Amino acid sequence: MGEIYRDAYMVIAWLGKGDPATEGAIECLKSLVDTSNMNPLDDDAYERALHEKVEDLIKGDQADQQALSEEESTGRKGRISPLFKRAWFSRLWTVQEVALADMHNVQVVCGKNTIRWITLLGATQYLLRNGYDLGNYRKVISLQKDLSIYIRQHLHPDFRMKLEQRPRYNMHTPSVSHILALTRDKSATEPRDMVFGLLGIFTALGIESFVPDYTKSVEEIYRQAAIMAILHDKSLDILFEAASDNRRADLNSWVPDWSDAGYSGKDMRAAMINKHFCACGPTNPRYHFSTAQNYLHLRGKLLDTVTYRAETMNMKCINEVDTILRIFRGGTQGPSGEDRASLRDDRASLRDDRANLRKVMRELHGAFQVMRAWTNVSTWYAGYPAPGETPKTALRRTLLYDDPETNGEARLNAAFESWYQVMTTSDAGLDHLAWGGQRTTTSKVMDPEEERSMRIMGKIKMGLYFHGAMIFSNRKCLFTTEEGYLGTGPDLIQHGDRIAVFAGLCMPFVVRPVGNGRFRLVTHAYVHGIMYGQAWEGDADGARLDEIVLV
Repeated sequence: MGEIYRDAYMVIAWLGKGDPATEGAIECLKSLVDTSNMNPLDDDAYERALHEKVEDLIKGDQADQQALSEEESTGRKGRISPLFKRAWFSRLWTVQEVALADMHNVQVVCGKNTIRWITLLGATQYLLRNGYDLGNYRKVISLQKDLSIYIRQHLHPDFRMKLEQRPRYNMHTPSVSHILALTRDKSATEPRDMVFGLLGIFTALGIESFVPDYTKSVEEIYRQAAIMAILHDKSLDILFEAASDNRRADLNSWVPDWSDAGYSGKDMRAAMINKHFCACGPTNPRYHFSTAQNYLHLRGKLLDTVTYRAETMNMKCINEVDTILRIFRGGTQGPSGEDRASLRDDRASLRDDRANLRKVMRELHGAFQVMRAWTNVSTWYAGYPAPGETPKTALRRTLLYDDPETNGEARLNAAFESWYQVMTTSDAGLDHLAWGGQRTTTSKVMDPEEERSMRIMGKIKMGLYFHGAMIFSNRKCLFTTEEGYLGTGPDLIQHGDRIAVFAGLCMPFVVRPVGNGRFRLVTHAYVHGIMYGQAWEGDADGARLDEIVLV
């Protein structure tokens, strides 16, 4: 199929029958700029033309563009976003239609409306760079967009040279792990097609793969894909994709379930790869497979054991948190002008959706209680095993995933001190903080405990840290270890699990003993005090490593 798409005079990407919303979105993109004779990746005129058109929209020179200008100012009503709700964008097999073909030869058709793929790609990228909200665009189109560019620069050296001159577009050939990870936002009726649907892509990129065989089980195919990723990439990063909420029970623990969503996008359970962590120190990956290729033998260190796992932070309404806290701050801080008008709109919107308001309030109160419980756990210890740390400072850095950009920020440090004082205050003290004395509830939609939490969380001094910690720690649990370390990770960790660091992997992992010296991989995790290679001190070359066998 790869050659067919690549050599085709024209490829039609059929989105289905038209409807007013989708057709309107296509017309908006087409009117934004006429790119019939331009290439957004190698023609400076494209950028100038787009800028002029968007300026026209903002100024409202034309009636049909004025509506888009208004949307751009709010960035949320989404006249273009309905296009990306079409099933075509979420199906895996459709990726090759645009990735393998010459992007100039692809026409996207919906009903009677047509738009060139290169027009759609360029116009939407420009809108994103200017803050326009395209709904779930990034989720549904990242794979198509990236692969279109990867393949073209692989096949055409002159195109690659032009990209190198334009840093914004310069993209190196991705790893197999990266491509497979992007498929998790796609769907396929046959689960084996989550891998088979990419084999033509791998061939076009010059990556050795395998022949699709539907007589093999899903588990065999997924294991084969994981092995291919490890061998081709010369990396173990595929292990960061292994943890997910609804894995197939019969899969090898180190093999990702590509038909399960995994942790991606804004899910803070996702591993922080290629960021600032370096738990493996200076080591490179060391591994081999068993004869039957069902066990993965790794070199690493078993460092510690989980002795306690606290309750999970579980905020499903995390996107509404800003609005709720802003309302409670506004109620006591006296906003003015434009902020006051916006606050009235937020309150009116919430009044119209009491059921959702009640749900968000309940979850925020639950998050407040979970954080109080986590803080209490940190007070169990008189000291901390990492040099220069106390349980208090370890908690502060752990709940924010130890973001180096905020560690020394005075405003955040002050917010943490305020937050910590609240978390360690008695119930009577919380009443005083919330009401300034005796409890006097006023809410018709919250019980007294929830109202107290809302009033306290709305206080600006602690709100900065509380909000950040809630985002970074959402859908995770806090745990402690035998040596006294604090950590957070996905809600898969159990008492008795082991903490391991593997050569070549930037974050620690939690593994579960299964007997005979073997382990099941559970998840990656943050463990404060071993994130920067401390476990390798005095063993820089990794000479004193254990062999850890993952089943």
